[in-house]
Amino acid sequence: MKTKKPPKLKTWSKFKQERFKKSPGEAIEYLKASLEENSDTPELAIAAIRSVSRTIIQKKAKAHQLAKMFKITPARGMESVIKAQLIAGVVNAVSKTGVTYQELAASSGLSGSTVSGILNGSLQKVTIDRVLRLVESVGLVAEIKLKTEHAGAKNGGGHWGKRLEAKTLSKRTRRANSKQIVKTELIAYKK
Repeated sequence: MKTKKPPKLKTWSKFKQERFKKSPGEAIEYLKASLEENSDTPELAIAAIRSVSRTIIQKKAKAHQLAKMFKITPARGMESVIKAQLIAGVVNAVSKTGVTYQELAASSGLSGSTVSGILNGSLQKVTIDRVLRLVESVGLVAEIKLKTEHAGAKNGGGHWGKRLEAKTLSKRTRRANSKQIVKTELIAYKK
């Protein structure tokens, strides 16, 4: 007789991460509450910030979503996404190569505490310049891809503009074509 293994229990951090992925609004509320409750213990506040930011990075949030969630400008949202992607690439390269933070600090010209703060997510003000120095130090090359808000139709063609403009133009064209078909059939019917 086989005994069933008990279901594997989730850790609190894993549970939070899954919840935050499903509901970014809940993640923000959790962050606000944690910051209010733990204002006297910065370690707990930083842990809350890390858990929410990791979830957002893993979910690959769009810049406009971040801007709306955190009530910041779209430009700051784009900057946050770019930094998060660069830092995630550096962290991935560090884990694959086994480079220490001290070696990374020496090759990038940054202090060890700065490197540690950037890669662990605890440094408050991270400039793109510093992150790019880390990117270069691990042997990566950063590339930026620009696109319009609406990248075009999936089946070829496409509209270079915003989605709303594309939909409006599509509806207008469809209505004009429908009117032409009705006119043609009406003329054929009268004959």
